[in-house]
Amino acid sequence: MRDTRRWLLAHAHALAWNGAAFLFLGASFFELVARSEPRLGVATLLLGSGALAGVIGNAHRIEVLKVFGLEARTRQVVQEAEGVIASLREVAAEFGAVMVETLSSANGFADRNTYRVRDAQRRRVLDALRGLGVPADRITAVGLADREQVIAAYAHGVLKSLHRAAKGTPLQETVEAPILAWNEGGDTPSTAALRAVARSLPAPVPAAEALLADMEHYSANGEHRRPDVWAARGDW
Repeated sequence: MRDTRRWLLAHAHALAWNGAAFLFLGASFFELVARSEPRLGVATLLLGSGALAGVIGNAHRIEVLKVFGLEARTRQVVQEAEGVIASLREVAAEFGAVMVETLSSANGFADRNTYRVRDAQRRRVLDALRGLGVPADRITAVGLADREQVIAAYAHGVLKSLHRAAKGTPLQETVEAPILAWNEGGDTPSTAALRAVARSLPAPVPAAEALLADMEHYSANGEHRRPDVWAARGDW
């Protein structure tokens, strides 16, 4: 118990500043994502404050650090500040991935305006990461955090198109079978399974065929074949 107390007292300064860094980063992403009209200036200030707090909180690892008259001399070289900043960028990227995945949670089940707002929020999250200097490959990975939800949204759109075409015909149950299985907790239908359902109809359904092509393209490349159609997914 004494050792724990001694450790907490010895590291209280670092814990306080690092805690503040996490709070500033969380607040900045809240500002970007939760507000319908985010204040970009405030978000940028919060991001900068988080980075500054992180550097101060890790001053014991830096040879010399001067911030508003603060000087810290310790056993490691100034270059370690770059490691601190890299760690903060990684934390920001993890926050961003969670935000992107959360914003995608309503795909297939929301109206067009909701999608418009969420897509704008998603872009702001990625732009904020770029502003922080997060590496491009890491930002790409964050942008793919909602990959499974996007593929599921395409599958949902395909099945809706096929169901409209088969409604009121003897083939309606054939189209509804994968929908029911999915609703009962099954996996997202694959493009092969969806094509098999599409082939069971007497004639091709152009809307479904186009969305299937979109789904295959996204699965293979991680980008939308028709961004305008994806943006209007509330109308599928």
